[in-house]
Amino acid sequence: MNEVEKLSSLNHAYVLNVIETCKEGKLEKADGRVKDVLYVVLELAQGGELFDFLMETGKFGEKLARYYFRQMIEGIHHIHAGGLTHRDLKPENILFDKNFNVKIADFGFAAALEGNDGSGVQRTYLGTPFYMAPEIHEKKSYDGERVDVFALGIILFIMIAQNPPFRVADKRVDKLY
Repeated sequence: MNEVEKLSSLNHAYVLNVIETCKEGKLEKADGRVKDVLYVVLELAQGGELFDFLMETGKFGEKLARYYFRQMIEGIHHIHAGGLTHRDLKPENILFDKNFNVKIADFGFAAALEGNDGSGVQRTYLGTPFYMAPEIHEKKSYDGERVDVFALGIILFIMIAQNPPFRVADKRVDKLY
């Protein structure tokens, strides 16, 4: 609920915005049991996702990649300024609105920048391996802002080259391919 409240307060042109929440939702299961749930209504991203767009159109030229990367940087800066880290940035979580402007989405792994203990570091091993920073793979504590920027760098590489720079980010060169 904490993250939903923070996400609701973000409201930015390049972040998929929360339209409404319902804290008192009920979900009836197939066996008849009723479960309390939280409903979150998000704005519509009619333009689809960056991943599909890249697969259909091919790699981007420098100008187009720069245009979208700037929107992603502005969006993630706003998210960080709002006290959150995304922790699962990837082309599938970069959506487009009807005018094909970026909408950063899927905050399922988002966390407060200050961390669970207030130290400013994260310790949870999660994300998508291709986009995770080396420190996460090494199961070390990490800075949420830095790992988000690392993932954006991978996305930028993919936009220009249409393939990732490596399979898993690792400080040892022999592990890159």
